[in-house]
Amino acid sequence: MTTQTDDQVREQSPVAAPSDDAYLERLRANMTIAEQSLHDAVRGDRSTHATPAVPAARPSSLENRSQRTSLAVTVVIPVFNECETIVEIVRRVQAVGVHSEIIIVDDFSTDGTRDILLQLEREPDIRVLMHGYNRGKGAALRTAFQHCRGDLRSTRGRLMHPTQMRELCRQK
Repeated sequence: MTTQTDDQVREQSPVAAPSDDAYLERLRANMTIAEQSLHDAVRGDRSTHATPAVPAARPSSLENRSQRTSLAVTVVIPVFNECETIVEIVRRVQAVGVHSEIIIVDDFSTDGTRDILLQLEREPDIRVLMHGYNRGKGAALRTAFQHCRGDLRSTRGRLMHPTQMRELCRQK
């Protein structure tokens, strides 16, 4: 069995060119962060980020859920480094009141978004999925769609406005 040197492997690899040592260093750094995040999640350690408390859903959004039809609506939210906005986005989706579940896919955020998502996941209508490294928005959407239970799927209001979603559900 012959072993190859790192330089020989790099020459054959389409991913990393010999001159792209910066890429390999970034990859190693991301892997280190991923391993630390996983280790912290397993231990329940939240000391790496000062995570603000997530405000509870407003009662009005829970009351609107009684307006549901027989259609199950899944709202998919791909996120990356959105610790400042994710709670507001989720609360706005909940306020519409037609969803049966919200699936949030974190694409390896490093700004504390993951800690906030772990708090949001305690709510019965929210499911959180996390990537172990940054794979991009398309991969986040594919991950979410594999786990959807709903008959209709919407991605963060991009496909239809919340009022359009509400009207569509009433028609069925």
